Amino acid sequence: MPVTVPPSLLIVLQVLRPCFTAPSFATLAALVTGALSGAGRRTVTGMWQAAGLAGSVHWSRAHRFSSRAVWDLDQVGLALARAVVARLVPDAGAVTVAVDDTLFHRYGKKVHGARYQHDGSAKGRDGIGRGNCFVIVGIVVAVPFLARLHIPKTSASKTEQARALVDLLAAALDGRTVHVVGDAPYRGPAWRHLPAHVTFTTRLAANAVLYGPSRHAPASADTPPGRANDWAAPPRSRPLRPGDAPG
Repeated sequence: MPVTVPPSLLIVLQVLRPCFTAPSFATLAALVTGALSGAGRRTVTGMWQAAGLAGSVHWSRAHRFSSRAVWDLDQVGLALARAVVARLVPDAGAVTVAVDDTLFHRYGKKVHGARYQHDGSAKGRDGIGRGNCFVIVGIVVAVPFLARLHIPKTSASKTEQARALVDLLAAALDGRTVHVVGDAPYRGPAWRHLPAHVTFTTRLAANAVLYGPSRHAPASADTPPGRANDWAAPPRSRPLRPGDAPG
């Protein structure tokens, strides 16, 4: 294909070479070159034009790369993740992973998976938008590595999709410690029974109860099971008022 890919960029893209056939890898290199060099919107045809291929190679080749070419998105994400961890994370250091979702606005009637759903960037009080929602797992170097298309009422929950992605990533990183962080909507039972080298941190629910060694007298026979170890707040007969002594 008559496109010049900068040698420095080609070195970076070589980590993805095993994931593609030779023709597909050439198309990928052209699209990435166009995405980085283009000044307008990063549409498929816009990237094709920015790569200098308009008029010499038909733009349908770029569309076939996404719709018909044989390659696996997980393999690409894991190859990129291994490369980043190898270069940007200290040897034997823990890998911090963030889970979240992002909505790509799509309005066409025939766009697969496009639905009205939560949109964190939406204006107004409704907070919804229409498009493709992808649940992503990213290593905390500002680069997302794995994604799943989320279709409301059709896909597994976002939390379950995130857990599946974390399991994939943890298995690919050869037992390295992985710390996963997510915002409040991502808490839930999907994170139970994590591998020993994976942790998950999120905000507690407003009605959460923590359990630990009791600070009070031993439980009596009337104490409900499990309640003796509640980390409850000290009892207080009434709210503090001005002039009350502390404690």
